[in-house]
Amino acid sequence: MEAPAALRESFKTADYGVAGYLFSRGFACSIERNGSQVVFCFPSIPEVVAAVGDYTSNKLVPCRDYFHGLRRAKIMIQENIQERHGNTDR
Repeated sequence: MEAPAALRESFKTADYGVAGYLFSRGFACSIERNGSQVVFCFPSIPEVVAAVGDYTSNKLVPCRDYFHGLRRAKIMIQENIQERHGNTDR
């Protein structure tokens, strides 16, 4: 049985600013590696596509929500780098 298209496709970005914005809008993601780069993989659904459009058109979100979204993205990057290097000390 084939997986639904929404599960097979995703919106991928290595830009933690975009990821932080999407987190501030309530979206979750998984992480992939592309060489040394960490890639955020969000579901390719109309709401995410619309939110990316909002980001590129500079639509406002609450400052604190965006700050926490950025923090979450940076933590995910750091955790992925530590896992890759086998360093679990924090």
